[in-house]
Amino acid sequence: MVMGDVFMNVSEIISALPPEIVNNIGTLIMILKAIGIVFIIYFVYLIVNGIISWKGSRRLKFIEKKVKIIERKLDLLLKDKKKKKEKK
Repeated sequence: MVMGDVFMNVSEIISALPPEIVNNIGTLIMILKAIGIVFIIYFVYLIVNGIISWKGSRRLKFIEKKVKIIERKLDLLLKDKKKKKEKK
C-alpha cells in the first residue's frame, strides 16, 4: 500500500514537470542504468580476479616449500661431496 502511494506521488510530480525536463530525466535515468551495469560488471571482475590471485598465491607457496626442500637436499649432497674430496 505504501509503495503504491509513493509511485503515485512520483508520477504526479513527473507529470507536473515541463516536457523538456522529463526528457532530460529519461536520459539521466538511462545513463544511471548504464553506470549501474558497468559497476556490476566491475564488481564481478574484482571477485573473479581475487579468486584467481588467491589460487595463484597458494600455488606459489606450494612451489616455495618444494624449492626449500630441494635446496636442503642439495646442501646435504654438496656437503657429502666436499667431505669425500677432503678425504682423498
